[in-house]
Order: sequence, then C-alpha cells, then structure tokens
Amino acid sequence: MVSLREIGVDAAIAFVLLMVFSGNARGSYCWDHQQETYNATFEPKTCSSGSSCTVTPFFSPGTSLQAYVQLIDSAQESIDIYTPSMKSWDEACTKDTDCPKKGSCTGCSIDQMKNETFTVFPALLNAVHERGVKIRIIINNFTFSACKDRVIPLDWLALNKIQIRMYATTTFQHSKFMSIDRGKKTAVSSVNWSHTSFMKNREAGVIVEDCTCSALSLYLSVFDYDWETAIEYAITRTYEESEIRIITDTAPMPYPILPNNSIPGVFMTELIPHTDVKVKKVYTSPDNARSTLLEYLDNAKKSLNLAIYQVTDDELCRKLLELHKGGVNVTVLVSNIVIPPFNSRKAYVSVIIKLPLV
Repeated sequence: MVSLREIGVDAAIAFVLLMVFSGNARGSYCWDHQQETYNATFEPKTCSSGSSCTVTPFFSPGTSLQAYVQLIDSAQESIDIYTPSMKSWDEACTKDTDCPKKGSCTGCSIDQMKNETFTVFPALLNAVHERGVKIRIIINNFTFSACKDRVIPLDWLALNKIQIRMYATTTFQHSKFMSIDRGKKTAVSSVNWSHTSFMKNREAGVIVEDCTCSALSLYLSVFDYDWETAIEYAITRTYEESEIRIITDTAPMPYPILPNNSIPGVFMTELIPHTDVKVKKVYTSPDNARSTLLEYLDNAKKSLNLAIYQVTDDELCRKLLELHKGGVNVTVLVSNIVIPPFNSRKAYVSVIIKLPLV
C-alpha cells in the first residue's frame, strides 16, 4: 500500500486527490471482516482544462482540528465520513481499542465522555441535535465493546441516531474523508481521528469546494457503494435508562478549539482558501491508485519532491530510481518511525537500500 502525502512536480501547482483503501484480499487481522473478493469498480475522473475549485490546505499539527470542526459546523443536511478508527482523547479510555483480546472491554465513564476533549465528537452531536444533520460513518470493524459502567464513542454516537457501519468491501478502510451536504464541501486528508494525528504528527489534507468540475462525485459514489456492503454497527452493552438519558441529552456541547502548543517551535500554518485551483484527476484505491500515481510521476521532468509515510512498493521504488537515473532531482522525505515493526523493516529496506536519495 502506498499512502500519498504530497507530490510536487517541477514548479507546477497540481492537486491530485486520492482516497485510500488498503488491500483486497481477506486476511487474519482482527478487523478484517471482508466476505467477498473485490473487483475494481471505479475508474478515475478527470476535470476539463477550464474547470476549477477553491482548495484550502490544512496540516497537523496546526489547523487540522480547526478545519474539521469548521466543516462539521457548516453542514446543514448531511455529513458522510470515512475514518479508520475513532478513540477518545482521554488516554485512560483508549486501552485495547485496536485488536482487543477476546472478551475484553474498554471505554470511558459517562462523565468523561460527556466532557470529551476531542472537539470533533461534540461537534458531530451538536450538528445532529441543533440542525438535524444526517450523519453516516464508515469505520473499520475492530470489534471492541464497552465495559459495564463505561461507554465508548461509537456507542454514544449511535445512541444519538448517528448511523455507523463497519467497512467490509476490502481488507481495510484507510481513507480519511468527509463530505458535507453531498459534496458541497469535500475533505481528503491523512488525518486519523486520534490525538496523535491531530496534535503531534505531520499530516496534510485539503478542503475542496465551489467546483465547476463534477469529478469529485466519484468520492460519493465510492462511499455509497461501501455503505451498502458495510456491516451495521451493533451496540453490545445494555445501557441503563439513567445512562441513556445523559448520553442522549440534546443540550449543546461546548467544544473549544485546543491550542496546539504540544511541540514548541514546530512550523504552524493557517487556513487559507486558494481560488481557481485546477483539480486534474480524482481516483481511489485499490481500484487504480497505483497505476494513476505511477502515470502521474511520469510528468516529472526536472524535480520530484515526495513526502510519504513509508515506501514498501517495489514498483514505486523502481519508478523513483528510473526518474533519478534519468536526471530528475528526486527528494524523498519519509517518517523516521513506521508502525508496526515488520512494516518498519520493509520500509527501511526499500528506502535505505533501494532508494539512496535522501
């Protein structure tokens, strides 16, 4: 799997939007509940040369949280969301939420969840209660449940009539995507719904709106397709009536934007819209992401700047080496930490041995 963070080709400004899913074969992982073989369904969509959009870049640490909350607050009718997972920002509540042991449980107290500091969480609830926004979330099936006298974010959202389904189209859902009012605004990013991703990692994303090109409708088509194949989320714990009254309270929940000062001296950005931006192509993985990316790399004539979490794809490595040997100034910026360890070893071999370019 190749996760595209940023590609710069020569001095041209180009936005190629990517919605990422990983894998298409059933595995033994705790979150993999795929039942059928997936066949490529969605072809890339290309915008005409005269079309344009307004694009607002955002980054972590810095403006990601602000961008997400502003998007949610702008919704009047609907919000469609892909996120790989969702955790409370209270560290005491996040135990065993990825691959839990059989029979294990997790969660926050009702009071902790009522005062959740992850501002996207109360923003979603306010959208439902104050404006009647219809929200759908597709998330991976990590199969963890709330302990007695505890609550998990997904249960809380589901009890407030937010629709949640567990991804089952391919092995893993890796996209970070939000569509406001059926494509009026679209956000595609690398930001996981975790404290680390918003507040500590270097992440990147874009908000796209006011488009004269209809190519972004591809995203909604993919979302609707995956929604139909997904598994309905089931609450596994029985909540007392007194707990449900607190959980489903419709009073507005405050959500101040936290100052992002966890990393002193880090470069910070602002949310600045850029008008008349040309969106060249929209595509999705695993249908055609690799072939589209490799084709896009062929546009590099003088320089290529690639910021990416990890490189473990042999064909991508060969392409970068081919460009390098052909006289293109190739610069690759990768993470110094790759999780889990077996991915770290593979990424090290790919970048250090095959790509001595940084």
